[in-house]
Amino acid sequence: MPAPYPYGETVVRLRRGESPGRDPRGQPIPGPLVETNRPGCVVTPRAETPAVGGPEQTGRDTVIVGYTVYTPSGSDVLTT
Repeated sequence: MPAPYPYGETVVRLRRGESPGRDPRGQPIPGPLVETNRPGCVVTPRAETPAVGGPEQTGRDTVIVGYTVYTPSGSDVLTT
């Protein structure tokens, strides 16, 4: 089923605006943080299972190591 998903989540994209200049050492000053709502996204957890036979495997723990976001086509996102 192509995006946007009917029961999708609204994700807030955070992106820095243009730098207002440089500090006394010549490094760029971060621009203002701009928030943009992106409706119709799907968010899924990325899980990692421990090594087989290790002490964590005995307890059958699963660790959430991050999230994957599926956005509607044409969304303006960048990797970081």
